[in-house]
Amino acid sequence: MKAWIRSGALLVGLSLSLASFADDAPPPPVPSLYDADLALKNQDYKTAISLYEKLALRPGGVAQYQLGYLHLNGLGVDKDASEASAWFRQSSAFGFSYGQFALAMCYFYGLGVQQGINESIPLFQQAAKNNNPLAQYMLGYLYATGQGGLGIQPDLAIEWYSKAAEQKVLPAQYNLGREYYLGEGATQDYSKALTWFTAAANEGMPKAQFMLGLMNSMGQATAANKAEAYQWYTKAAQQGVPQAEYNLGVLFYTGQGTAVSMPNAVAWIIKAAQHNLPRAEYVLGYMIKNGIGVQKNPQTAVAWFNRAAVEGLAEAQFELAMLYHTGQEGLIKDDQQAFSWLNVAAKQGGLAEAQAMLASFYRTGTGGIDLDPKLAAYWYEKAALQGLDTAQLDLGSIYMQQGGTKNLTEAYAWLNLAAQSADPKTRDDAIKMRETAGKSMTPSDIKIATMKSESYKSKFK
Repeated sequence: MKAWIRSGALLVGLSLSLASFADDAPPPPVPSLYDADLALKNQDYKTAISLYEKLALRPGGVAQYQLGYLHLNGLGVDKDASEASAWFRQSSAFGFSYGQFALAMCYFYGLGVQQGINESIPLFQQAAKNNNPLAQYMLGYLYATGQGGLGIQPDLAIEWYSKAAEQKVLPAQYNLGREYYLGEGATQDYSKALTWFTAAANEGMPKAQFMLGLMNSMGQATAANKAEAYQWYTKAAQQGVPQAEYNLGVLFYTGQGTAVSMPNAVAWIIKAAQHNLPRAEYVLGYMIKNGIGVQKNPQTAVAWFNRAAVEGLAEAQFELAMLYHTGQEGLIKDDQQAFSWLNVAAKQGGLAEAQAMLASFYRTGTGGIDLDPKLAAYWYEKAALQGLDTAQLDLGSIYMQQGGTKNLTEAYAWLNLAAQSADPKTRDDAIKMRETAGKSMTPSDIKIATMKSESYKSKFK
C-alpha cells in the first residue's frame, strides 16, 4: 500500500483499522459494529464488508471509514481509491475525525480524487480540532514546511506537533525534538529535545534512537556518556540508520563506549557506506587506501572516494583532486581533473586546504588554466580566513608582488598572522617577508596593517 506521508522522520500509512471503536461486549442478535469488527479482526473481509455496508446505512462515520479502509487496501474487494475516498467522504460528513483525516490524505496524495493540498488543509484542521493525533501531526508538518500556501509558521508547527506528541505520535515526538535541537521554530533547547527524542526512542523509533546516541556522545543536556551512546547507536544501527551505523563503527574503531574491535568497525562503516552515507564512503575509501583493517586496494579506494565526491562530500572531492594531481593510486596524473574537483570542493566553503590548492592552480597556471593572480588572492583569502597559516603566507606573498595585486598593507597584515604559525618554516618565512615589506612602509602604514591583522583574526572560522 502506498505510504501516506513521507517527511524525513515520518512514515504514516492509512493502514489503520479502527476495530477498537466497538465496545467489547457480547454481540446482539442483529448485525452490529462488534460483528463487523470481529470479522475484520479475523480477516474475514467479505463478511466484514457485508456488515459494514449495512451499518453504513446509519449515521455514525465508523462503518463508512472502515469501508474506505477495506477498499483502499483491497481487502475482500479490488483496490479502488475512488470508492475508498467516497466512503471516507461519507465518514467525514458525520464528523468522524479519522474519516476527515483519511479524506484529507486522499487529497494530499491524489488518491481517488484530484490532488490538492489546499483542499486537504480544512479537513486536517477539522480532524485536528476533533483531537485526531495524526491530523494534528500533519498540521504541524504543513506549518513547518509551508505547503498549501500556509507559509512557514514555526509557532503553529510547534503547537500542533506538541498536541500530536502528547498523544504519542512518534514522528511528532521526533520532529518536535528536532525543532528544539536545531532551534527551528523554537528557541534551541537541548533539554526539551532530549525529552522528546527519549519518548520516541523508547517506543523504538530509529532516528530518535540515533539522536539519543548523538546527544549522549556530545554531552548535550546530559553528561557525555559514550557507553550510553553506544547502546543507542546500536539500537538505531540495527534498524538500518546509516548515521548510526557509521558512528557505531567509529566507536568500535576508537574504543569509546565499547572495546576496540577493528572487524566490527569495518563492518559497520561498510554498512553505512552501502547505505550511501557520503562520510562513510569517504572513510571506507581512506581505510582501503591505507590498509586499515582491510586489505589495500587502490582501485576500490578510488571508487569509494568517487562515490562520496559525486554525492557532494568536500573531503572526498579534495582527496580525488590530490590523487589526480599526483597520479597516485593507479590514476593517471590529470591536473584538469584535479582542478575540476578542487573547484567544486572549494566552493562548498568549509575546506581551507581545497581553497588554498585551487588558489595555487590559479597562481601557477597548473593544468593549463589561465594565470589569474586576483583569483588566486581571492581563494587564498578564503582559506586564510579559516586560519590556514600557509594560505596566509601565500596571500602575503601575492600582495608583495609587482602588478595588479601589490598591496604592502595587506601583505604585512597577512604575513603578521602567518608569523604566529606553530610551523617553524612557515613562521620564519613569514617573519622574513614581513620585514621586507615593512622596509617600504611608514610607521602609520604598519599600524594600519597591524589593526587589519587583528580584524582578520577575529573573523577566523
